[in-house]
Amino acid sequence: MASLDNALACGMTREIFAVELWRRSAEAYLMAGELSKSGESWLKAGDKNRAAELFFESGEDLRAAELFFDCNRFVEALKSARRCRENSSVEDFPQRIAAQLVAAAACSKSGDKKETVDLLRVARAELVESDSDLAPFQAAQAWESLARFGCRVKRPDLIRLGYEKALAVYGAKFNLQRLRSAYDYLKAVTGDHILESEIERRIAEYRHEFTKVPTTHK
Repeated sequence: MASLDNALACGMTREIFAVELWRRSAEAYLMAGELSKSGESWLKAGDKNRAAELFFESGEDLRAAELFFDCNRFVEALKSARRCRENSSVEDFPQRIAAQLVAAAACSKSGDKKETVDLLRVARAELVESDSDLAPFQAAQAWESLARFGCRVKRPDLIRLGYEKALAVYGAKFNLQRLRSAYDYLKAVTGDHILESEIERRIAEYRHEFTKVPTTHK
């Protein structure tokens, strides 16, 4: 507390002080060989580039790929995504699909249209073929990856398809995840006021689910 008071007295804002603390935390974790924790700290400090590099070094390839993409480092994003898919088990279908779609987005931003089309085609085929075989939670996560791909390459049709499928599959059984997905959906659509109103209506409906008191039968 004294350190914070001293920092504020020197004109440092709380936000700058927090960033400095996260940076020191990141450096300490790095010295201790804790790459993943160092990456987390760099991310909280606002340095996505350094966080992505550390996540890649620690083998967290999907997180690295997503952050590299956000930093416009598409070559590294593609490399991380491919390694993630290669190392993912058959059971970890959502992660494999997410990696495939990050790779497709990276190719799209790099101007490789043919590779983008090929990667997207394979991902969509796997989604459709596996939809009925997956547990609902996994299937919904995979469809959300398609929606995020749509956000990355500005494809409103894929944003809508991905989130609509995810919301339907989550259903009332996974209402918390459904509500979170609906909020993500709302943030992803812009300019379509009719759709925005519909999503807001659904969010209110999902929120209402938490207020229901279960009926007890005697």
